[in-house]
Amino acid sequence: MTEYADNDAEVDATVMRIGQAFGIHLDRVSPIVDRYGVMLSEAALDMAQAEMARGFTPQSPFGYMVSLLSKGLVQAQSQVKQAGKADGDALYERYHRGRALSGKGPCFCCTDAAEVYGRYGGK
Repeated sequence: MTEYADNDAEVDATVMRIGQAFGIHLDRVSPIVDRYGVMLSEAALDMAQAEMARGFTPQSPFGYMVSLLSKGLVQAQSQVKQAGKADGDALYERYHRGRALSGKGPCFCCTDAAEVYGRYGGK
């Protein structure tokens, strides 16, 4: 049973996409998607295809994709992307709130920063 909350349609679509990409019977793909979930399976497919587009030719492309998942490389990459986005969002928020609260007024990209984040003493 999957530890992720994927709906059946998403799972079926991912199984089909991976099976078609590597010419693998769907019965071999289903347990992988069930185990790792749709999001990670899709990311592993994208990662494997990107490597092959750069010239890497694994003996078994599907096996290579599964090895990316089993080694945790896809999970690590996913965490890095999520952490980077969270850090970026936090820095963006902090910059705009700081400008508004310091009285510098809104920046060029956020004309309503003062209203959103608090007082504006620069008028």
